[in-house]
Amino acid sequence: MCMFPLHIADVPEMDGSACPSNHTWIEGTWQMLQCTAKGNPEPSVACIKDGIAYNIQKKEQVSRSHAGIYNCTATNKFGSSTKVVTIHVEYGPQLHEFGCPSSQTWLEGSLQKLTCQADGIPVPEVSCVKDGKMFDIQRVQNITQSHAGVYQCNATNAHGSSSKTVTIRVEYKPEMDESSCPSNWTLVEGSLPTFTCTAEGVPTPEIVCTKDGLSYHLTQGQGIPVYGGLFWCNATNRHGTVSKAVMVAVETIPKMDDSNCPSNQTWLEGTLQSLTCEANGIPTPMVLCTKEGATEEFYRDRNISRNDSGIYQCKAINDHGTERRMVNVQVEYRPAISILAVNASLPIKRGENFTITCHADGYPAASYTWKVPEAPNLSYVGNNSTVTVVGAHGQNNGVYECTASNKHGQQHSQVEIHVEDHWLYIIVVIAIAGATMLVLGGMAGFIYYLKSTACKKGEYNVRDAENSTEATCLNRERSCDGDIYGIQLTRT
Repeated sequence: MCMFPLHIADVPEMDGSACPSNHTWIEGTWQMLQCTAKGNPEPSVACIKDGIAYNIQKKEQVSRSHAGIYNCTATNKFGSSTKVVTIHVEYGPQLHEFGCPSSQTWLEGSLQKLTCQADGIPVPEVSCVKDGKMFDIQRVQNITQSHAGVYQCNATNAHGSSSKTVTIRVEYKPEMDESSCPSNWTLVEGSLPTFTCTAEGVPTPEIVCTKDGLSYHLTQGQGIPVYGGLFWCNATNRHGTVSKAVMVAVETIPKMDDSNCPSNQTWLEGTLQSLTCEANGIPTPMVLCTKEGATEEFYRDRNISRNDSGIYQCKAINDHGTERRMVNVQVEYRPAISILAVNASLPIKRGENFTITCHADGYPAASYTWKVPEAPNLSYVGNNSTVTVVGAHGQNNGVYECTASNKHGQQHSQVEIHVEDHWLYIIVVIAIAGATMLVLGGMAGFIYYLKSTACKKGEYNVRDAENSTEATCLNRERSCDGDIYGIQLTRT
């Protein structure tokens, strides 16, 4: 009798024991998806979540991303079978800012409940405590200022707990009473120098007190110097306004500032001026000003001179005290030229360097302009107050006029410059001319050449003059200055 092995073919099958439909994992633990199948031949199993294959053969540390629905398919050559597997991931409580804001603002008189929800699976239980007392976060409450404060909130589930501090700010419209803003004030120097008005409210109210069309802005707790009278004070924030009438009777010490006694004053010489200085105070203060180093008081109009420039001490005096203030007075005046100086002896010798300096007294400081003979060897230095001439020659002859100017006027002054030819120049002109003519002519005779007006009779050394600066003029290497004269040369 013959025996043969018997093979039974089975399509894949997944039941609840081999591939449970639901798994519950805890965040942070290590897990592997349990999903196998029966079948012959043995099926292969693949699970897919969100279009991505999941490795069911490897343990992974569980995170919340593992939660979801997996489609698991078992396959062999006879067919396939599919099953849906759901994974639940549980984790401890977390109090995030979006579910439990750390700062919350309520409005007095509104209906509110504390917003504090925790993230976690299973759903955490949340409780909050203020000042040692449990606060019911599930109940809507009519809000009062007493709800403001710090709350300690705690979320708990089977996997742990989480805590968070929550600050509640309760806003309300302004409030002013007799304690914060008295209706009547009597201010006397030495006791209360200012009157103050404060208000309760959140946000902090802005306080404006108005008298005679003028408004005074007060910060909390800060007063303002005032004259007596009736003030209307308004405290305002975004939730409303409260008003109050305040009557103030006040006597004050003198007060001077830039509005009534400018610390810097500018006058013009030759005008009538008085020192502009007044003072606030009740009774009205008397103001006296004296220049440093002087004994005479400056209290009425006078014809101003530049000597009135300086530092003045002004004193404001009434029955309650004295206020002092230093005042700097600047007297402006038109320029007056005090110096127009040439730094060389006149007349100027040819080839010599010289400068002409112009200086003027004036306030504001003067600016300088010049009218001078046109020449290429001129330059200006020292804020245009000095003319510099390098290598003087005939083009530098003439009148040099300086003008000093400021916004109050100008003044002119001038000096005439004459450039005198040096005797060496005469020798050079004659000597070079003679040497040139003798070479060209090759014989004794009468010749004529150019010479300056400083020419004199005498003997001239031709050889010494051949390389001089003036020789370049005779050789037509540059233009010649001066007049044309005849001169007779003979060879010896």
